[in-house]
Amino acid sequence: MADLPDYAPLELGGVANAPASLLPVDPKLPEGPIAFHGLPFTFGTGDEALIAGGGDRMNPVSIPVGRSATWIVAAHRLLESKLMEGDPVGRPIADWVLQFAGGGEHVLQVRERLEIGILP
Repeated sequence: MADLPDYAPLELGGVANAPASLLPVDPKLPEGPIAFHGLPFTFGTGDEALIAGGGDRMNPVSIPVGRSATWIVAAHRLLESKLMEGDPVGRPIADWVLQFAGGGEHVLQVRERLEIGILP
């Protein structure tokens, strides 16, 4: 993997809670460090390959960054969609709550078909 000093994967070992077999079709997810479009990511293994929630909402997950960040890039996807049953495009799926060292925070809404979607 190319060395990109401005980008570093975050440690998810403490919050990953689901195996890759949770995905509808086992795409043989990579394990360990990998680059997607030149950006570094690290995939978990075994029962800690993914972060997954059930139902409409999951319990909040805290992922410490621990350093200054200009960008945070997430590789995420939906397991199910109700678009074909009449759900609207843009239905809120999750919120990213960015908490800053100075005490402020910013909420980013993750909407279906805009920031996240299912894979065919």
